[in-house]
Amino acid sequence: MLRRALAFHLLLLLAAPVAEAVTAPQTVAIKLVSRGKRTFRIHGLLSLQRKLVLRLVQAGYAVVGPQKPHLIRLTIAARGRRLTLTAEAKGKQRRRSLRRGRARESSYHLEVVHKAVLLVRRLVSELPPAPQAVEPTPTSPPTSSAPPPPRAEPSDDPLAGTVPVIDQPLPEDRLPETPSAQPTAPAKPPAATKHRQPATAPRAAITQHAPARAEPEPEPEPEPRQPTIRLPLWTRTRAFSLAAGVETLYRLHGVDPQFALTARYGTINSGFALRAAVDLVPSITATLMVFEWTAGLGISWRLQLNEALHLEIAAVAGFLHHYYTLDAIPDRGSRFGFAGSLPLELAYRFNQRLALQLRLTLGLSDKSRVHWLDNNLIWQRSWAKLAGGLHLIVRL
Repeated sequence: MLRRALAFHLLLLLAAPVAEAVTAPQTVAIKLVSRGKRTFRIHGLLSLQRKLVLRLVQAGYAVVGPQKPHLIRLTIAARGRRLTLTAEAKGKQRRRSLRRGRARESSYHLEVVHKAVLLVRRLVSELPPAPQAVEPTPTSPPTSSAPPPPRAEPSDDPLAGTVPVIDQPLPEDRLPETPSAQPTAPAKPPAATKHRQPATAPRAAITQHAPARAEPEPEPEPEPRQPTIRLPLWTRTRAFSLAAGVETLYRLHGVDPQFALTARYGTINSGFALRAAVDLVPSITATLMVFEWTAGLGISWRLQLNEALHLEIAAVAGFLHHYYTLDAIPDRGSRFGFAGSLPLELAYRFNQRLALQLRLTLGLSDKSRVHWLDNNLIWQRSWAKLAGGLHLIVRL
């Protein structure tokens, strides 16, 4: 993590001098705002910042740190699974929000970088154009007592309008000094002279250049077409978890405890998961002792409501084993059958490892079970049952 941060700051220092060499560079400062390490990892903000810097440099912007002078400030604020992009410049502001879905991190970063660059470009297009620098016109050297220069008379020469020559004596401090012992050699005339200068005194030719024509601005490049990103059904954010708890089973003519153990493998947040469930129901009376246990496999779907709360519904199918012992008449036996359940779960996550779950389960079986003693009904269970209780979830 430290090496990545040092490499990013080195990239900012190298990119700043290159950006200053471009005429009128548009500087962008990137600021990250994150609440907690978990949110930082969910969005991969360090990798996202590095990719965004490279993309902005490729687009022609100069990326600097937030403490340096800049034209545009791009703020990336992460709160939970929502990411907000805010671009500000000269009192104008544009904002865009995204949500971290089930896409891979590379696809998610591609979408965020493209929308961030598009946001900066739209903000730049709304800013007023910067005033162009006007080249200063050279003026004649200041003179203390010389009279103002006479106006140049109109000439028939076609070059007279572009390169006028004004006769004006140089100041005394700029006159060339010649030694008295050696005679001065006559100055050679220039190769191409369009105006004759009198030889009575040295003259200075002041050339006025015509203003350069403004080059047409290049047309902006078309925006690259954003590829369609299809969110995969499965993501890499999967984990294995165990849930154990005690429930209350409601059946006809009685209430029994139920011990449940559930293993789940699937997405941590919203998405599908596989599960295996084992339930044990003991029912003990004065004359009869019954043990029922079920085992099954199924699939579930989880919906993340917020950072700590999620709702999950599942469907499990398997088999049921019914074992009984009758004390009044030495009799015992067992029966097998098919069973299924539809659990509805609401869980609150304390941290990354532990969660408390409230479960309501509708159980089904292929047939009902009845026990008689001396033509009297002593135990009965229908083909449908209802159970509810609390579970503790541990993520491995």
